[in-house]
Amino acid sequence: MTVSKDLVIPGDFVGYAEEYLSGYGTYDNEGKLYSLITGIVNQNDDEREISIKPIIETPPEIKKDDVVYGRVADLRNNFLVVNLSKVSSSSDREIVRADRGILHISNIKRGYVNQVSDEFNHNDIIKAKVVDKDTVTLSTEDENLGVIIAKCQNCKTRMDAVNGKLHCPQCKRTETKKVSSDYGIGAI
Repeated sequence: MTVSKDLVIPGDFVGYAEEYLSGYGTYDNEGKLYSLITGIVNQNDDEREISIKPIIETPPEIKKDDVVYGRVADLRNNFLVVNLSKVSSSSDREIVRADRGILHISNIKRGYVNQVSDEFNHNDIIKAKVVDKDTVTLSTEDENLGVIIAKCQNCKTRMDAVNGKLHCPQCKRTETKKVSSDYGIGAI
């Protein structure tokens, strides 16, 4: 049976080590258990464990298969660098540490890509999937991944997606990019 009680802050006494194991959000100091975080005390009598359920969501960490959002920071011959800002499944909290992801030309889309600059430009906002969390390698191969917000390279007006291409309503320029199926939908 788990009993939730009392709001605690870091350093608050929550129990004795001789009665309970130190669970998530607690630490043992000379046989006494204290809170590491602000939250609600969870006392699990079946497992003989005390843990703290946080009341403030912690910033997300990037994991394999996470969908992330970011801004194209740099274009190279065979890859681009993306400044990551958000994990799709998390709340509005920023990522734990400011991460940069790498999107290799082979992970842009299914099929041949001649140059990275054919599919992305500086400052494009993209949606990508993490294929390797240690090196923060990204992929935009799926239909719902790719550019979600872009500005015209000529006049800097936000572009509209029409039939998989981007059109500038101001100067009428057309650009072909790896556009996400949900281009312009929602906010990041």
